[in-house]
Amino acid sequence: LSIPAHAIALDTRLEGNFEQLALNDLQLNLGASEVHGNLQFGFDELTSISGELNSSHLDLSWWLPEKSDQPKSQPEPGALVFDDTPVLRIEDYGVETDLRLRFDLVDLGNTEIKDIDLGVALHPRLLRIEPMSLRGSTGGAISGRALVDGRRGTPEMNFDMQASDLRLGLAAVEGQSIDTYPETDINMTLTGRGFTRRELVSSLDGKIRIQAGPGKIGKTTASLFFSDFMTDLISKLNPFSETNEYTNYECSVLAADVVSGVVALDPVILNTEQLTILSDGTIDLNTEIVELSFNTKPRKGLGISAGVIINPLIKVGGTLATPAIELDPERAMISSGLAVATAGLSLVAKSVSNRFLSSKDPCGDALAEIAERDR
Repeated sequence: LSIPAHAIALDTRLEGNFEQLALNDLQLNLGASEVHGNLQFGFDELTSISGELNSSHLDLSWWLPEKSDQPKSQPEPGALVFDDTPVLRIEDYGVETDLRLRFDLVDLGNTEIKDIDLGVALHPRLLRIEPMSLRGSTGGAISGRALVDGRRGTPEMNFDMQASDLRLGLAAVEGQSIDTYPETDINMTLTGRGFTRRELVSSLDGKIRIQAGPGKIGKTTASLFFSDFMTDLISKLNPFSETNEYTNYECSVLAADVVSGVVALDPVILNTEQLTILSDGTIDLNTEIVELSFNTKPRKGLGISAGVIINPLIKVGGTLATPAIELDPERAMISSGLAVATAGLSLVAKSVSNRFLSSKDPCGDALAEIAERDR
């Protein structure tokens, strides 16, 4: 990652001494980007940074990661994603912050995000992000707050986020129409407590609800945001994603309930132009063991051409650090519309709910069931 070769201009008034320093009337320009505001620095036992930064236009299109062909290092056997690192060891970094960030428009190259408003406070045994809000390219909004507070003993986490009618287009490709970004609603609430990351996630309670309307997900850009395992899983679930520039989604739904660190997913539905993909299962954050089943069914009226293989039943196991596709898809496939049964299929089928696969409106039926469950 390197800063683009644009003209840079910096203008500010320096005031203070070796103990306190202020950058007043700060104005920074980098190409078309501009940032202005005021910053204060304190140099005591902890270096403090406070103030506010504002921008009417911030170009971060150069920040988009590049897909590397280099193989990634694999985690050691038994490795944990959430280890015994203390949750709040902020004082170890020797820095505390109290910043307010407001950006009218951030250009990410493939999409734009508007009206970002973030308050970030980082102090010994305290992390607070509030407010936390932004808008998508065509409207819709995210709002929420995040707090990890250990000032009175065991650190406690509270995270809330809501989004409605949001079109971010993070997986859009160059030239994609804004109108084709999936419109998304999110409702997420999580609480937990613990001195270490492992203790914290093992105590999590809450719920996650996500639904998205019709839209397109670009193949090339989406691959930048997924791990190699997720990219491989998606290609096995939906072989059309390998050959098509876009995946055309009619709708998607995800519902997860979290109780004492166990994430129960029921259901996850992806209804694409060609396929309906259904998943359910658990992710146990206490052990980090993953048990997810996927069931895929071609949409009615779809002609499966020769050579196209659809894996109707796939199970994902392993751990968060080293997930694995446990059912060999070559032993459970539909090729040119012909089902090939194996002895292992029934075991997976018992763990997968089929109640939405034959529905004319699987997302609508799922949302109705989730709403009833929440009531």
